[in-house]
Amino acid sequence: MKKLLVTPVFIFFIISTQATVHNVPSQYATIQLGINSCAAFDTVLVDAGTYTENIIWSSAYGIKLMSVSGATATIINGNAAGTVLTINGTGNDSDLVIDGFTITNGSNQSTSAADGGGIMLSHVHPTLRNLIVADNHIGTPYWAYGAGIYGNQANVTMINVQVFRNTIDSGSWSYGAGVHFEYGSIKIYNSEITGNLSNSTSWSYGAGIYLTNCTIEMNQTKIEGNKGFDGAIWYYGAGFYAEETSGELSNVLVADNYLSSTGNYHYGAGISAVSYATVPPVLKLNDVTVGNNTSGSTVANSIYNDGDSLIITNSIIWSSASGTEVSSSNPAQTLITYSDVEGGHAGTGNINSYPLFMSSNDYHLQLSSPCIAAADSLSSSSVDLENNPRPLPAGNNPDMGCYEIDESSNAIVDLAKNDFSFTVYPNPSANKCMIHNAQFTMGATVTIKVYNMPGVAVQSEIQNQKSEMSMDFSTLPAGIYFIQISDGEKTLQQKIVIER
Repeated sequence: MKKLLVTPVFIFFIISTQATVHNVPSQYATIQLGINSCAAFDTVLVDAGTYTENIIWSSAYGIKLMSVSGATATIINGNAAGTVLTINGTGNDSDLVIDGFTITNGSNQSTSAADGGGIMLSHVHPTLRNLIVADNHIGTPYWAYGAGIYGNQANVTMINVQVFRNTIDSGSWSYGAGVHFEYGSIKIYNSEITGNLSNSTSWSYGAGIYLTNCTIEMNQTKIEGNKGFDGAIWYYGAGFYAEETSGELSNVLVADNYLSSTGNYHYGAGISAVSYATVPPVLKLNDVTVGNNTSGSTVANSIYNDGDSLIITNSIIWSSASGTEVSSSNPAQTLITYSDVEGGHAGTGNINSYPLFMSSNDYHLQLSSPCIAAADSLSSSSVDLENNPRPLPAGNNPDMGCYEIDESSNAIVDLAKNDFSFTVYPNPSANKCMIHNAQFTMGATVTIKVYNMPGVAVQSEIQNQKSEMSMDFSTLPAGIYFIQISDGEKTLQQKIVIER
């Protein structure tokens, strides 16, 4: 008995320590050849470049496909000749990793049902990390599933994955132009599902993401600008659709998703949750902003619940469109607390006040927002969508919605203020800007601080006042910032855009 117990452990050790790295293109001309050469736990390491391939995964367990230079420099182009990457039935492989690629120009054109233009997963449990899945397509007169990513009975973890501009053209039903998962455990972190398009003549479900019979754990993710276009009859959840699905969305932005006004039925442009079960699954939304989604009708711009058990806390549900924001086939199945709901909703801690977003497409909160310090500290998450700690400052109540504002910083920095008594150029700027003619005593010591949109100081330095001073932004990511200059008595401020 002892021998039987020890032997499998010993074999596993030998296999894992003898794993081989297969280099593309120095050893293998194509990624497919590299994968074909793999034994269990091997790695295929790919140099920067564009690889025109339609890859079929090996049956070897635990293969890791990784790039040297990251997704923007390492592109797998399907050449509109089929699915870019197909992983089918590799024994429920949970050690499989794909890291650092752009998956693009996949095309599944079929005269029958079609799935997976970019990535097709079946009976596998992979980790997808640091990927761009963009501009993939499905065209069929029948049912279409997941133009970007499709998964069936696949437990999938997505980390830092961008899924955008994937398109379904269907003569029948469209299910998840960006992402489609069925019968799986799905985890999505720090990702973006944006600008995916569903064209259908019948049913249009979840242009951004479609889930059925899944569990979902989604955190620090944006679902924006996904669209169900003209031509369908029934429209459900342009941003997020979940059927018979349980789990939680936390620190998620669901914004600017759109359902066409054509057709007869429009259910929840932002989020649609559906269940036909006697005991429905529980889907939770916590620290979520559902903003400016457009339903195509006057019902449920933001959220529609048909039979699910939906629990919403610490969230903002608001749009610029006319009509209601939340609609439920059974109102008793939708519990909302400590949230800002346009039009109002019964529940502890709820408010009905314009949330004062920074702009029509920037869902950070202004300092005077009624949503600041209005969430429940017991149920709020520990960080926000941008990984800022909750609450800010410590000891206060956290904010509603996906973004936390640093009130202590914003007390000093009024982000709506813009002084034109000095010049910042170039603006937008890439790595460096010049500050010209700031009105301080020449030679005086001034402190120059740079604040991000949540009001957090991200850069600070001390200079002596000159007619022209410079600031280096090379370490900051692209975005909108505020330069604040102070001599201790007077403070000047201007907005600057950093581009990459």
